[in-house]
Amino acid sequence: MHGRNRKSAIFPLRLSREVIQSNLKHIIGCIREHNPDILTLQEVDQSSVLSGSFNQFNFLDTKLNYPYKYFSPSCSIAFGGKDIFVSGNAVFSRYPLENCESFNFNFSFPTDRMGFVVADARLPQGQTVTIASVHLVWLDWMRRTSRSHQLDLLQKVVAARRNNVVIAGDMNCDFLGREISLRSFINQLNLRVYDPENQNLNTHPSWNPSKRIDWILTSKEIHFISYETIKNRVSDHLAVFARLSI
Repeated sequence: MHGRNRKSAIFPLRLSREVIQSNLKHIIGCIREHNPDILTLQEVDQSSVLSGSFNQFNFLDTKLNYPYKYFSPSCSIAFGGKDIFVSGNAVFSRYPLENCESFNFNFSFPTDRMGFVVADARLPQGQTVTIASVHLVWLDWMRRTSRSHQLDLLQKVVAARRNNVVIAGDMNCDFLGREISLRSFINQLNLRVYDPENQNLNTHPSWNPSKRIDWILTSKEIHFISYETIKNRVSDHLAVFARLSI
């Protein structure tokens, strides 16, 4: 995300605060239109010289007005003792969030450091569901198995909570390709995945989706009522929206 849209996903490298906030308002409009009870976001800049040097999490918070939320950075770069780039993952919720934690993955050159945040959402019926907002590495020149190791950590963390789970985010890998890391992760946690071979649900890049790398995964006890990619191109990835029955 970083507050960028499909036209500015990579270039220009640096955008003004006004442009980023305008982009974020379009994202906020998409969120309000679909009105999720729980929202997960990745690549939320706490501060970045490339995106106007303001706190995007606070900006989103003041506009969305979710009563419960949690953010933690996964990547931080400083120069001269001053942070010039801090970015991470977030969860917004209408339900109380408890036991909030953040986990950062090992650095993967040349990709920014990735990670995930996890929290237990206490639902009105008294159930507790563990929510994870995840961003896996895109590229690691030093090690080809980085995503597999990152998913191993995620599996250990959510399994230890012993709740039903909803895991959402940018996995940077698909279900059908030669890489088996996502399929292995789903099997290990016995997760439910919606129509995994449906290529009409591709999410990236938003202007010509050819890969399904953004996912919502759930425990088998949770059922999908509906599942869709939102084709409004307010980011370089298409958003994923699901209605769940618990």
